[in-house]
Amino acid sequence: MGTLNSHTEPKSDLIAFMLGLTLNLITDVLLQAGLDHQRDCEVVYNRTMSEGLGFLTKTLPSLGKSIQSSLKGDRLSTTNFKLQKGSALPHFMKGLLSRVFRRDGMVKESAEISSITDLLQVCFIWYKLEVPYDEKVETTTVDKFIKTDSILPSSFDHLGSCDTRLEPIVLAEARSLIHGLLNKFNPCEIIPKHGPGAVATGEKPHQKMNFKRIYNSVEEKYPFLDYFYLSEKHRFDQWDRYMQLEHVDDPQAKVMLVPKDSRGPRLISAEPLEVQYIQQGLGKALVDHIEHHRLTKGHVNFTDQSINRRLSLEGSISSKWDTLDMSEASDRVRVVHVKALIAGTSLYEYLMATRSTETLLPNGEVLKLRKFAPMGSALCFPVEALCFWALGVACLHVHGKKSLNYARRAMFVYGDDIIVRGGNSKYLLEQFHYYGLKFNKAKCCYTGSFRESCGCDAYKGHDISSIKIKKLPPTNRTDGQGFVSWMALANRLFQSCYYRTAEYATKRITRIWGALPFSGRDPHRVYDDDSRITNGYDSPKGLVSIDSAPCLYVRTPFKEVICLRYKQGKIFKWVKDKLYKRWRYNSALQRIEYNVLTVRPVSQTIKETPSNCWSELLRHINSGAGTTPYLYALLRRVRLKRSWVCLAH
Repeated sequence: MGTLNSHTEPKSDLIAFMLGLTLNLITDVLLQAGLDHQRDCEVVYNRTMSEGLGFLTKTLPSLGKSIQSSLKGDRLSTTNFKLQKGSALPHFMKGLLSRVFRRDGMVKESAEISSITDLLQVCFIWYKLEVPYDEKVETTTVDKFIKTDSILPSSFDHLGSCDTRLEPIVLAEARSLIHGLLNKFNPCEIIPKHGPGAVATGEKPHQKMNFKRIYNSVEEKYPFLDYFYLSEKHRFDQWDRYMQLEHVDDPQAKVMLVPKDSRGPRLISAEPLEVQYIQQGLGKALVDHIEHHRLTKGHVNFTDQSINRRLSLEGSISSKWDTLDMSEASDRVRVVHVKALIAGTSLYEYLMATRSTETLLPNGEVLKLRKFAPMGSALCFPVEALCFWALGVACLHVHGKKSLNYARRAMFVYGDDIIVRGGNSKYLLEQFHYYGLKFNKAKCCYTGSFRESCGCDAYKGHDISSIKIKKLPPTNRTDGQGFVSWMALANRLFQSCYYRTAEYATKRITRIWGALPFSGRDPHRVYDDDSRITNGYDSPKGLVSIDSAPCLYVRTPFKEVICLRYKQGKIFKWVKDKLYKRWRYNSALQRIEYNVLTVRPVSQTIKETPSNCWSELLRHINSGAGTTPYLYALLRRVRLKRSWVCLAH
């Protein structure tokens, strides 16, 4: 048992594959732990067959969330699995659970880290899977978006803090911090550019430089002639076209639903073409300024998640840091926040000029926005992080009675992920809701030895993050994205020592694309990366991706190869017998190369015409030297091509 072939095949090929991978994962986990896997595999098989995909994508993750909650100090509690007699522990995975929990459901002091990691891996493997949604789920998501926006007040008159006298002081302190931060920021010095996503006005990538509208609010701060043209000659050549541009009063965004995970879609807002062109430039300038300013450098981050990940690991050891997660973060930062905190700076009027004031809903209705900017705007992320940081520091200073210097050093923000020095999270949890902000209490970690931030799940200094499958397996040879994602999945499973599971995923790939290069590993040898030794599984092999480009290559134990004296025949024979057949020796570069599948973007070349020469030059200069004029990569489209790749060192 342990693979799908041990049972009658389910009717659905997708369910069969997902079930087979899950069974192999459980087998890997339990055999490595020296436990019997038969009963647990039977439970997963029977319940998946009776309950469908919901067992893999919802029921198992609910058990995983209960385990995570118990790591914070709570008692393990689950209603979806039969419990052992006289115990709070389920019968399912009882062997590993008994190594982590006492019979009363509390975590043992000597809980095995590897058992915790394996339990969470089994529970969360399908948690992030992007699956089709029915109309009811989409309607619920849109309704929640509308409801959240409708309840946002237009002022802070509703504040009901236990000490309302302090609220103006908090706002004043936060405003002072932001004013000091933006004192020398010049919002006029930006380089506009286009973002990678869709726009509300519907232009395709190669059409984005063909501007058609002048938004009056944007025009006041970013004149079209200054920011949409390259030079006087450019303006002169296209003057007639400029005079025919449509003038629009208020920018209107468009609500779009995109896949997120098994729980439902993510709602984003696509911005109008000309507005997002300026937003991208202003957002980039603001991010650069915040990340390099003395007040926020290293504390408010947008490009480096490693800081939050490192602090979450530290916090899980000594409780030195608490990790907090905002709920509906982008939807709850409203115009009144921006006005209260940023008004009076040079940035404020430029932010208001470049935001969409309304959005078009899927049912055709138009919603007047109270929030500053929904997810999808290039200004959403930096503005929300700035507001959270300023309010957090002010709350620590005023309510926590901490020095301003201490409060500033005690706060770390990455979007809606907040880290605060241990013992101080209560001030944020108590006070933020008075400003209309909301925390996701289930993901806030300030007790126990568990912390999570920026994708890192940490317990007692160990990273116990799980591999989560997001994309369905590929079904044809043209699915380049599927090839990339599932090759990465196979590699990660192999590197985590889930060898059967990695092989199962690999077979899905090789069934479509044929033979691929492997790296061989001895299952009975202890490697430098502290890989676990398998129990009764022979010759695991892993597929490895190159770092500089999404392609496959052969990773060899080079220490062994280099120990050989350079004799071409001997090395070639070793490579030929042990690794991959499609190889050659490049005498010009004196290296061994392999013919492997590589991934290339699908691009479209537009025909050169006198009318778009200036636009292409402007795009090339604003987007960077790597942009090729007249060549546009199609959104989310890649192709596979065989190329000769050097053996990795």
